[in-house]
Amino acid sequence: MNSADKIYNFLINFDEEGLNHIKKMFYTQISKQSYQILYQDKDDLLNDFITYKLIPKRKEIAEKFSQSTDGLVSYISIAIENFLKTEITKKIYKSEMFQNSVYYNQEEDEKEDTFERVLETTQAKEYDVLVKIEAEDIYNKLIEELKDTEKQLLCYLISEEQLQSYIKENFFKDISEDAFYKRIERLKKKLSSIAQEYGYSQEGFEEAFNTFYTQICKNYKG
Repeated sequence: MNSADKIYNFLINFDEEGLNHIKKMFYTQISKQSYQILYQDKDDLLNDFITYKLIPKRKEIAEKFSQSTDGLVSYISIAIENFLKTEITKKIYKSEMFQNSVYYNQEEDEKEDTFERVLETTQAKEYDVLVKIEAEDIYNKLIEELKDTEKQLLCYLISEEQLQSYIKENFFKDISEDAFYKRIERLKKKLSSIAQEYGYSQEGFEEAFNTFYTQICKNYKG
């Protein structure tokens, strides 16, 4: 029985093996550096995720995958990601809002102005954090799903002209121009498919491409 089938069995009859697999997925996700500020509360957060997010929707999810469990693991993984992102948002908000001692010493009208300023700052920080989290996920997905030649093509797409020339001359010198650009188009379609499947944003991809360039593409310079 594969992972998806185990999860499905949990959704329809609370199978313990399926529950343990979901727990493993959750702990793997929250162990990432991006979620470090949540890690100390991992057990409580797992309980909240299962109790308030998963179980109330288990019949709906089971129905969605009743014909085939393909994609169920990814569905649960994304649900965990979204839950953790929301928890990070809450934590950032509280750290900015409730630990601001100045806030508590102000009159009501002053509090309102301070609240607006803090909220704006919090929203900006929240956005930055969520983009970084998403970008890390995208980067890992690119590393996992792209073949070596596709990684080289991606570097061609996101690099400066000098590195583009190096990549083309050293890795694709034996194929025609037409074949080369057909590969480029296939890669673009694959990237688009990844973006659509996981709902990634343009900002997340831009940040991920910056990391990809630094970690992968620069190595081609020798």
